[in-house]
Amino acid sequence: MKLSNKTGFTLVEILIVVALLIFILYFAYQIFFSQTRAVTQTIDALQTNEGLRRVLAFVGDDVRESTRIVKPTPIKLEDVPSVVTTTGSIMILQSSEVDPRIKFDSPLGGQISQITTIEYELEPMNSSKEDSENSGPVRFRLVRNATIEEKSGEKNRQRQIIADNIKEFMVFRTVR
Repeated sequence: MKLSNKTGFTLVEILIVVALLIFILYFAYQIFFSQTRAVTQTIDALQTNEGLRRVLAFVGDDVRESTRIVKPTPIKLEDVPSVVTTTGSIMILQSSEVDPRIKFDSPLGGQISQITTIEYELEPMNSSKEDSENSGPVRFRLVRNATIEEKSGEKNRQRQIIADNIKEFMVFRTVR
């Protein structure tokens, strides 16, 4: 009887190799997608921090430079927990520049040469009903509208988007 010298793999050996490959690929898949999630969360956190820095810089400067806070009106300290995020105008600040060279007959009043009105407003980012159902909770965009009114009657307007993707944003003043 003659034995053949055929070399090859048995079915059992092939099944073991396939099982090991599936096992290795499963763990590689898990590691890859967990790293992808971590990178996505880190990018979201960085964008949130950058947006907060921008909001604090603009609002802080505007409040320091203002001579009058038109909105929000003061509320009692015990009413603060009832404040909620709403769309529309959330804060209005005014500042005026006085020029002693102007007579007291300025159309803006007294010796005022310029009045700057700054309005912060929240706009919903997802506008249609289908978008809000698909993307989850409503997100907002903080917009800064500046209007500069000069003694000559000329008005200049500027609109800036300060931050996007805001979940909640509330501004309030308390009565002292």
